[in-house]
Amino acid sequence: MTLSCGTPAMAIPGIRRTLRSIQSTSRSTTGTPTSTDCTNESASPGRERAAEILASRGEASTPGESGRHWATPTVAALPDWFKRPEDWSELSVQERLDALDRGGLIYRSREGKPRFKRYLSISKGTAVADVVTDIPPLSAAAKERLGYPTQKPLKLPDRIIESSSNRGDIVLDPFCGCATVLASAELNQRRWVGIDVSPKAADLVCVWLDTAEVGALAAKNVIHRTDIPKRTDLGKLPRYNSAENRKLLYGEQGGDCNGCGTHFAPQHLEVDHIIARRQGGTNHLENLQLLCGSCNRIKGDRGMEYLRTKLALDA
Repeated sequence: MTLSCGTPAMAIPGIRRTLRSIQSTSRSTTGTPTSTDCTNESASPGRERAAEILASRGEASTPGESGRHWATPTVAALPDWFKRPEDWSELSVQERLDALDRGGLIYRSREGKPRFKRYLSISKGTAVADVVTDIPPLSAAAKERLGYPTQKPLKLPDRIIESSSNRGDIVLDPFCGCATVLASAELNQRRWVGIDVSPKAADLVCVWLDTAEVGALAAKNVIHRTDIPKRTDLGKLPRYNSAENRKLLYGEQGGDCNGCGTHFAPQHLEVDHIIARRQGGTNHLENLQLLCGSCNRIKGDRGMEYLRTKLALDA
């Protein structure tokens, strides 16, 4: 097949005017309009006459030589299995289109117009956006709704887990909340660990595991721990207020109280647990700090947020 003309709307002005005059002449002599559609392979009188007029003017009638109504796709757009002729770069537009047609890369639309076949295998596609708009939020009547205010639909963690992990991998959700991520991990045959400061989270995990959908897959050896796991990779720890810890903390803090920020000599700073031991805090160095006597009394066994708020109010 040779595609020798382009879509009339894309023709250069000279050719367009010529075709209009031919169509007008054809209507007045025969009463039938002449088709100029490039998809009409039959040589119409109007088309032949147009070629004669252009030839007499020294103008080309082929799209590859004048007007570029047709342009062959770039090499990157061609599938790997298509074998281009060795002299591809030297071929005219018509010859390249003929080669694409022989290779099965040209098809006809319902209207009979030739089109180039494009394959998804050579397309990079569209990158997944970081804003999810095709998964609607849970409705009030959704079966999976547990009454948790920030609960997400199960399809959301399904997409994340399936695209970023394999079966048998471990999924960690350190703020598991209503345990939707854990339920998704179970359904997708992943092992999982969930952590949350609220005891309610553990109850919601049990609710998920009791549902018909998740419960059919849930393992029987789910471990629920209420204690704070302790590190075992540092060996025996020194006493929390040992001279060694004091020296390290004084160097890290530059001699300043970690509460009020006032500089003190080492003997006027006290070693304090950031998270109190009665609340699960450990003697690891990461949980220790130096406070002046006043700040340490104000803080007590409460968190640093309380101390900072109290100091701000008293300032």
